[in-house]
Amino acid sequence: MFIINPKSGTGRYKRVPEIIASYLDTERFEYEIRYTERRGHATEMAAEAVADNFYMVVVSGGDGTVNEVVGALAGSETVLGIFPTGSGNGLAHHLHLPFNVEQAVRLLNKGHEELVDTISVNGQYYASIAGVGYDAFVAEKYTGVKRRGLIPYLRLAIGNYFSYRSETYLFSGENNFETKALLISFANSSQWGFDVKIAPKASLQDGWIEVVSVQKPPLYALPKLLFLLLSGHFDRADKYVEIRRMRSFDLKSADGCGICTHLDGDFFGSPQELHVQIHPKSLHVACGEPSLDAAHGTVK
Repeated sequence: MFIINPKSGTGRYKRVPEIIASYLDTERFEYEIRYTERRGHATEMAAEAVADNFYMVVVSGGDGTVNEVVGALAGSETVLGIFPTGSGNGLAHHLHLPFNVEQAVRLLNKGHEELVDTISVNGQYYASIAGVGYDAFVAEKYTGVKRRGLIPYLRLAIGNYFSYRSETYLFSGENNFETKALLISFANSSQWGFDVKIAPKASLQDGWIEVVSVQKPPLYALPKLLFLLLSGHFDRADKYVEIRRMRSFDLKSADGCGICTHLDGDFFGSPQELHVQIHPKSLHVACGEPSLDAAHGTVK
C-alpha cells in the first residue's frame, strides 16, 4: 500500500504514481495507492493494511505522515517504506534513503529490511525524534504556516528565540533529576530534519533514547553552537548541551503547567506529564544494504 500525502512538501508527490507504475517490480508485488484526506488518515489506512496482512506500507510525505504510519505499524510484521517528499525528512536523511523517487522504488524492489527501535510518548509511537520546549513551541506555530520548507521554519525559529523563556523540567524513573533547558530532545534517530543533527551519535538499533538537554546560550555563543549543530558535532557543545542515555522516564514541568511537546516535528499537545519509553526492534523498515550501522544508526 502506497500512502501519499498531497499536502506534504513542495509538490514532488505528483509524479509518484507514474513512477511506481514504471519501476515497481509487479511480478513480485501487487499494490494500491491511497491519498490522505485529513490528519490521522494515514494511521487509519496503515492500520487497515496491518489487519489485511499487507507486506509493506510506503509513505510518500514528510516526517509527520511517516509518524502517523509508524503508530500503526509498530509491533507488527508490516514493513515501513519511505518516499521522502516532505520538507524536513529527518528519518529518511538518517537512513540515507534516496530522495529520487525512481531510486526509492528500485530500493523497494531489492526487499532489504531492518528491525529498528521505536519510542512512545504517552502511548503514541514515533521512530525519529520527539521533544519539549522551544522546538515544540516552534512546531505549534509552524502548524498554521501555509508555505512549508526550511526558510519559513527558520523565520519562526529566529523570530521567537529571544522572547522564549527556558523552563525547568523534572525527570523521574530510572534517574531522578531536574534541569533548566531551552529544549529537550528524545532522540531515536540523529536529526530533526533538513540534515540538522541534534543527536549525532543516536542509533535506531541500540535500545537507548538519547535525551539531549540544551540550555539557552547567550548571543555570542550562538554562531559556534549553530556550526556544531549543522556540521554534525553538536555532542561537542559541552557547556550548553547535556546528553543522557535512558530507556524510560517520566517528565513534568516544575511549575506544574502543560509541557509543549512535538513528535517528529508535529505539535503533539501540552500534557501535564509525559511517560517516554523505548521499544527495541519493534518496527520493520525498508532500507539499503549492507545494513544499519548499530553504532551510529546510519546506513553505510
